[in-house]
Amino acid sequence: MKAIISFFLVIIMMASCSSKPSKFDGNDDDFNWTEKSDNGGLPGNDNDVPENNENENTDEENDENDIVEETRECTNECGFGIEELIGGEWKNCSAPEHGDTRECFNANEYGICEGTETCNLEDEEDEFGWTECDAKTPEPEIYDGIDNNCSGEIDDGLVNPVTDGEVEEGLVFIDADDPDNPTDKDGLSLSTVSRTLPYLWAANEQQGSVSKFNTQTHKEEGRYWVGTNPSRTAVDLDGNMWVGGRDDGRVTKILWDTTKCPDRNENGIIETSYVDEIENVVQKNSAADPFADECVVYSAVTNPSYPSIRGMAVGSDGRVWIGYSYGGIQSIDPDTFELGPYIPATNLPLWKPDTDNVFQLTAETVSMSGVYGLISDSNGILYIVDIGNRGNLGAYDSVNEQWIGVYQRDGNCGYGIAVDGKNRIWMGGWPDCGGVILFNPETMKSHTFVVPPGTVLTPKGESGVTLIERGAPGGDPYDPQPGWRLTSTTGVTVDPATGNVWTSFFILGYTGKLIVNEEDFSSSKWEFIGTMRKSAPPYDLLDGVWNNDLRGVGFDPYGYAWTLGLGSDRVFKLDPATNERSTDLPVGVMVGEGGVTWTHYTYSDFTGSTAFNFTAPRGIWRHIFDKASDCSIPSRIDVTAYVPEKTYMGVRIRPLDLDSNPIDGWLPEIENGDDYFDVPQGMGETLIELDDYRSYFLTAQKFEVEVFMSTTDKNIRPILNALNIMWKYDKDSCAQ
Repeated sequence: MKAIISFFLVIIMMASCSSKPSKFDGNDDDFNWTEKSDNGGLPGNDNDVPENNENENTDEENDENDIVEETRECTNECGFGIEELIGGEWKNCSAPEHGDTRECFNANEYGICEGTETCNLEDEEDEFGWTECDAKTPEPEIYDGIDNNCSGEIDDGLVNPVTDGEVEEGLVFIDADDPDNPTDKDGLSLSTVSRTLPYLWAANEQQGSVSKFNTQTHKEEGRYWVGTNPSRTAVDLDGNMWVGGRDDGRVTKILWDTTKCPDRNENGIIETSYVDEIENVVQKNSAADPFADECVVYSAVTNPSYPSIRGMAVGSDGRVWIGYSYGGIQSIDPDTFELGPYIPATNLPLWKPDTDNVFQLTAETVSMSGVYGLISDSNGILYIVDIGNRGNLGAYDSVNEQWIGVYQRDGNCGYGIAVDGKNRIWMGGWPDCGGVILFNPETMKSHTFVVPPGTVLTPKGESGVTLIERGAPGGDPYDPQPGWRLTSTTGVTVDPATGNVWTSFFILGYTGKLIVNEEDFSSSKWEFIGTMRKSAPPYDLLDGVWNNDLRGVGFDPYGYAWTLGLGSDRVFKLDPATNERSTDLPVGVMVGEGGVTWTHYTYSDFTGSTAFNFTAPRGIWRHIFDKASDCSIPSRIDVTAYVPEKTYMGVRIRPLDLDSNPIDGWLPEIENGDDYFDVPQGMGETLIELDDYRSYFLTAQKFEVEVFMSTTDKNIRPILNALNIMWKYDKDSCAQ
């Protein structure tokens, strides 16, 4: 049979046609059949004369009855054979009999499928002769648990779209032999590098707007009305902007990617802010109609009881958190905009440092006055600067939904707030600390890194640090404002590449870089950048800059620091390699329309660089599957994955048209409101049955599957090893 198959493969290659055995034609088809004779014997080839059958006759009868006098060819509708003349009677025709079978095959470019034909000489309802070959027609191999191409292997040769497809941002390949991969299979996992886009978002607090500025092209690309006195900003895990208003409590979400903005008026055009032909930024929306700009997808006062916001942060699970100036905190879903419960910051457990500077839980409780700064670490712990007592640092566990308490330091110091790659918390020192404050949740200690008293800041200058325990105050006093330190700081961030801490000396017009000596904090070093100062003595303010005030600091994807504030209408680009303003923007660049009413009161995360300082907490993989055949629909999604504790994996699917456009929403959401089909924690295969969603699939030509992965612990990551759609035949989908 192997020789026969090889022969027909050559014919297929030469003629690209399907070959089948012929019907009764008097020719030798070179196939064997199984003859249903009384003695069960099988004939040889068509020209063989069957051997004499053994029986119980006597020797005399054998001599008389078994003498073959003559042979001739005999035929029927199934073929020909040889019959014998014995005792004057023709008998023992070796032609195929009714019920005999023979091998056959169907072949095409996909493979060769073997089968059988049956000789019919008695059933008058069917045509006499060999029946149709029952071998199936070879088909392309698809993931359906069937050997479609008759290779002898089920679902062989299929591409695993997980390991062979394109990798989305936030995900990386992980090899089977990686020590962090317990599955022993290749797969995808969360990246150790987070995504930051080339945008900064400058809050124009006097204009009630926020500007979208491209840090690569140095151009303002959009401007959006967001409410009264906007200040606190946050960039979510998809790169979109969230901003809260200090004087109205309004929260606004703006999509960075204009191609993803909804066409709400269905005119085929995305109505959004743009730059006109003379390079003026055109603002589309206003207080009268916030949604006139279709990239503004959320705008609302989230809690009328607390109409002032001074905290915005993005949690490790993607939720956005709002901190109310004179209240507690509240979450909002970044996609559905569903608000979580309001969480008051009252009667919280109080922690105080002991004589060894280690915070200990006391029997006391304390209430916070409100929120001034807000940040989340990669474990989902929210940290809050108290607006009333800047020495209070609140901590809320958003995973377990409970307050840890308030860490009460000795110094009345706290302004901007940031997290580093070790989940340590850094704070600006205003008003009473001439430097920055560190809180380390691992050691439960707090340290103040003060610019030594008497230090005169100069461009590209440097100094040591004065290290003060228990977060206590220190530094040169500032006489016009008793209690303020000359080197007190406002905005603060951490360089993702080096771990250096950057902050704004807002009274002096300088940016500071703290190089932390991890072996000995007291040996750390300050370096100073004259952000708003001329480079030559006496280091006056730059022309066109009206005061020293700097606030926020953030990093772009290319490693440059950016800063802005209330002392000018500009943003400044700083080069960490030279500790100077970048040569391509030697005096900064104006954002907005210019003048003293276009200052920028931003000092929380306005570039998205916060996410750089811990493992990307989530990632998304998508793949578009073509229909397996004209009459097939998805019956199941098979997922092979590793989902450890503290991680999550979910799967969803939606139908597409021939051009890959959605023809309906994501399942299961449009059916029952759930965002995803959950993949249970553990290791192995999960089968997601889709029979209940048949009606959504009948008109589709393609299907998009999305897998969402997240973690609340930067050291623990889920792994997706394989995913495929199991298909089934459905006659109602054939005509679509």
